[in-house]
Parts: sequence; structure tokens; C-alpha cells
Amino acid sequence: MREIAIVFCSYEGCSECGYRLIPTITEWSKVSEEDFKIIKEGSRKSIQQDCYEHYIIIEKQTFEQQEAFIRKTVQDYVEHEKTEAIRREKEKAEREAKKQTRELKKRAKTEAQEKALLEELEKKYKQ
Repeated sequence: MREIAIVFCSYEGCSECGYRLIPTITEWSKVSEEDFKIIKEGSRKSIQQDCYEHYIIIEKQTFEQQEAFIRKTVQDYVEHEKTEAIRREKEKAEREAKKQTRELKKRAKTEAQEKALLEELEKKYKQ
């Protein structure tokens, strides 16, 4: 179970105001994982549609979760960013490898089609 609250956001329309939070935020409520996924997806859709009004879900965390999440020193942030950079590079390499594999398969398929066409034309014009 997750404990969440929902904050409603409304766009004022001027560059100075930006977003403003409505002074009322829902009470903290416990929701199941399934309900959390549903409401999270709705929140994403409202933001992606570039609406003037949308909602944001905030989640209450336990002390243990906060301790694991909060970085306390600059060095903690540096280490976090280093590991993130390594992870991003690994993902990029994987994407490149998949891209090359797709290109090789496509080239092989095209070559097979061209070879079959060439054989067909050779048969046709030898007769």
C-alpha cells in the first residue's frame, strides 16, 4: 500500500505567475498498487496533454525510504551522478548494438530479395 495525496495545479497564463498550487491538497490516503498505477497514468496523461489544469501525485515516504533516498553530502551527489552516467552509457551502448543488429537484418533481407530477383531475371532473359 502507498500513502498518497493529490495536488491540483492550474496554469495562470502569465510568465511571472507560472504554475500556482490550489491551497487545498487532498488528505493522505492509502491506495493499492493497482489504484496507484491507474491514478499515476491519469496524472501523466493530464500533463502530457499540455492542459491548463492537471494534478500531481505526491507520495508519503517512510523514514527508511527517506534515509535511502536523501543524499547528505556533495560527494553523495557526485557518486550518484557517476553511477547514473555509467548507467546511461551502458543503455546507449545497448541501443546502438540493437540498432546495428536491426540494420544488419534489414540489409540481409534486402540482399536476399535482390538475389532472388536477380535469379528470376536471369531465368527470364536466358530463355
